[in-house]
Amino acid sequence: MDALNEQELEHLQKWWDHVLPAEESQVLARRYQEDDAFRRSADEYRKIFEGLRSIQRDEQRARLKAIPTAKMYVQPVVRPWYYIAAAVLFIGILCSVAYFVLRQKTETNSDSLTENKEKESQVEYSAIEQSKNFPTPDWLPSSMGVDQEVLLKEAGIAYSGADFSKASTLMQQYLQVDPENAEVVQMLIVAYLKQGEGTKAMPHIIQLESNLELAGSDTLLWYKALAKVQENKNQEAIELLNKLTIEEWAYQKDAIKLLTTLKKGEG
Repeated sequence: MDALNEQELEHLQKWWDHVLPAEESQVLARRYQEDDAFRRSADEYRKIFEGLRSIQRDEQRARLKAIPTAKMYVQPVVRPWYYIAAAVLFIGILCSVAYFVLRQKTETNSDSLTENKEKESQVEYSAIEQSKNFPTPDWLPSSMGVDQEVLLKEAGIAYSGADFSKASTLMQQYLQVDPENAEVVQMLIVAYLKQGEGTKAMPHIIQLESNLELAGSDTLLWYKALAKVQENKNQEAIELLNKLTIEEWAYQKDAIKLLTTLKKGEG
């Protein structure tokens, strides 16, 4: 493994986290595809980087589990007249709420029902559009043999040119020969999600959940949440997105934005 300097390592880490500026990302991606020695060194450093990140994540989870959550309960001192006052207040609140609800129901008409349906449709449309417009990760796979070199390069060109339909077709053909190539599977998931085809992406997401390097990763959790949105399984998507907002990572802001949109639909 050839040694990489500090700047190269810093650029690689930003590239893997998808936060490297577009122009620098294209230069680094081209070097990764064309320079075999650099690619081998980068792959070795990536394994080390992912291993360290996994250890940090495990340590953080262990610290969170160690924090006591139970709180001491102190029995409040309540005097008899408090009960009477509380009961009167409670009955008054119930009456006010009941009156307000009945009045609102009386004033509801077909126009308001139509408006609510339009609002729900707008929120659903907005969430699905957001699920397709996440930042596109850089093309990861490199040539894996002479027989498949042309096919994989064409898929990479289509992917980088945002022709996700063509890219997904070419990647499906490649996976018929090498179905366990995790990098190609990951790119295929992205291509499907970019087309709003979460149902097609889901089997491949499940496939990568058995991959030791990707299982439990934030990226895989993000892809799964996007697929759930596109399948109109918003409650499941919300549960996944809630997990993603806890720790800081590349797609955290996008996850928060999508979560906000989905919760508006619940309201």
